[in-house]
Amino acid sequence: MNLIMHCYPGHVYKLKSLEASEVLEVIEQALTDSDRGGISETNLEFVDDVKERLAELVCGDARMSLNYLEQLIDMAEEDDKGIKPITLSLLAEVAGEKIARFDNKGGSLVRHDFRSP
Repeated sequence: MNLIMHCYPGHVYKLKSLEASEVLEVIEQALTDSDRGGISETNLEFVDDVKERLAELVCGDARMSLNYLEQLIDMAEEDDKGIKPITLSLLAEVAGEKIARFDNKGGSLVRHDFRSP
């Protein structure tokens, strides 16, 4: 999928979708690269394969993955040890309607896959 973006008069940029593995790299960099404003919260715990599912969910859109990541961190509640678990059920809550639409179009992600066991 390509996205045509008009930023400045006379300038058109064609953005290509990233592979899920490339989106995952963006997510990892956002979480670890404190030199460039990365999220350096050490009290995050990504449960199951949340980061991988997030990378698949956004269909190659790195900006969307970062938006979801920010929402996940904001909505995660600290447990009694001060850890913020980022779970599949939280991802389902944050992505909500997007998951339902992706599922209805025959995608590989289905709603029950995002529920924690």
